[in-house]
Amino acid sequence: MSNKKPLVSVLLSIYKVEKYLEECLDSILAQSYKNLEIVCVDNGSPDGCGKILKKYALKDKRIKIITLKENRMLCGGRNAGLDNAHGEFICFIDPDDWIEKDYIKAMVTAILTKKDSQGKAYNLIVNTSAVNYYINKNAEMTILHDYAREEKEESYQDINENPRLELDIPMWSRLYRKSFLDKYNMRFLEGFNTDNIPYTHKLLAHMERFYSLSPKSNAKYWRRMITPEGAITPVVLYKNFEIPKALENLYDYLVENNLSQKIRVPFHLFFSICFSRHQNKPEYYQFYKDLMIKMRQDVQFNSNIYKQCDRDLCSLLVQTSNFYQFVDLYFRPIQNTTKKIAKYTLKLFGFIPLLKKRITTNSIKYKIFGVPIWKITIKNDSIRCYLFDFIPLLKYIKK
Repeated sequence: MSNKKPLVSVLLSIYKVEKYLEECLDSILAQSYKNLEIVCVDNGSPDGCGKILKKYALKDKRIKIITLKENRMLCGGRNAGLDNAHGEFICFIDPDDWIEKDYIKAMVTAILTKKDSQGKAYNLIVNTSAVNYYINKNAEMTILHDYAREEKEESYQDINENPRLELDIPMWSRLYRKSFLDKYNMRFLEGFNTDNIPYTHKLLAHMERFYSLSPKSNAKYWRRMITPEGAITPVVLYKNFEIPKALENLYDYLVENNLSQKIRVPFHLFFSICFSRHQNKPEYYQFYKDLMIKMRQDVQFNSNIYKQCDRDLCSLLVQTSNFYQFVDLYFRPIQNTTKKIAKYTLKLFGFIPLLKKRITTNSIKYKIFGVPIWKITIKNDSIRCYLFDFIPLLKYIKK
């Protein structure tokens, strides 16, 4: 039996980062885990990144350069890296970041030794030893965010419950088993900068469990922020239509593979983050409206994964007739629509509750001996009447 350590393919998509590239490469070459294939994709970078890569390739034969004539955005660069990777494990590193010496070793050790709750090997290790940092013009460092969380097994259900778990640590600071990626022939969306959606969610749909590492000594991932507010995030989230298109691609994939009942498409999270700051709001609204029309049945009736906030946003997007009506309702101060206005009780013999009538700002309800008999709801320009509080009988619509 061979004692040779498995090969890890470290993939970099490189574009306009000559100021930081050497620091990144130095940190990879200094790793305590040595059996590495460092696939550096020169993603049509117009600066001096190509020369830096050639210099480093002469210094270390583990560096493999893939040169793209034109920039294929971040996702195209990631795809080129995957197409030229031969390791047993895959690790993505952004070329303006850097890693401590035991970063890869910690993840390889975990994926080789940890077993899931069913006794199976993991296909994904997430290293939560990661921080966002910013260096100001005075060369002073500020830690903006620490991603550390408890070391434990996690699952797609955890991501369904809290989509921010996946958003926190996307492609960087992870180790994938390549055979798992190859099994589903997964690739990123060409021409996009948004990478973790839909790529990771598609994989999670096929993955029951993964393992999150707690912070380890000398194993941290340092994620550089170009401004205190972030790096590429404002461009990706607020100035184009990548997010709704990526979400639609994810949903189509889930439907085609009979997985739409398993994975929650995180449209509510991203809409709430992006919409108020987006520069093309009417078009952005229409993209999401079209997506919600497509997803409506799953969102409204799959209560196992979708939450009330999802259903409310879906309904609002579908039922509003135009952008301006939507904006008026979406940003309107939240009111307590169930606030009691009046409550009446008719008592038999003066002490037995016979009929109860409860009036709120948008409904009237009647109960006889505590049993719901009749309900009237008022919403927008319609009045609906229900028997036994749930059977729709009448509907009045104002024309």
